[in-house]
Amino acid sequence: MTNSHCPLASPTCPVSVYQDLRDIGVVFCLWFSSIGLTVINAETIPLDFWKDPQSDVILVYGEWECSVYFRCWSSAGEPADYIGHLSFKGAQAVRSFPREFLSYQVNQHGRSEILQVEDSDLARDYVDYRKRHYPQHPIQQTKHYVVDGHDIYHEILAISFTAARIPKTEITDARLLSLIAAE
Repeated sequence: MTNSHCPLASPTCPVSVYQDLRDIGVVFCLWFSSIGLTVINAETIPLDFWKDPQSDVILVYGEWECSVYFRCWSSAGEPADYIGHLSFKGAQAVRSFPREFLSYQVNQHGRSEILQVEDSDLARDYVDYRKRHYPQHPIQQTKHYVVDGHDIYHEILAISFTAARIPKTEITDARLLSLIAAE
């Protein structure tokens, strides 16, 4: 590392011993840990289609809907004739971050996936809120999902999700049309 402005170039950074690492996510997580910040582990959930890694990910969230849409590839760099749609059942919370790097560590990357975080602060906050304000009602079991895009990611607390393909020829929503127009 030759850039003196890069925190990874610091002589105290443990990453300097890993000169041959090519996965910037691993390097970032190692650096993140080296400065005393917690890196949270996440499990990958493979998708049946190839999410374009440079695509925006559009989140639509309301009281009765939580969906994420993104462009897909049919092969490396080749746009598919459909977009991906993740529909989250029983969504209780969402948050988004305009960041290039996730604050989650994943042991195994696949071609296309979303993440699931165990024992997250988002889930704990939800349970605490429900116990405090609605102690008489049962608390739904939820999972913390993370859907990343290019320079943004969305976190969703929901019961489950389903994945589907939407043919581009069937898209009429202006937001989704702008998603495919960016190809």
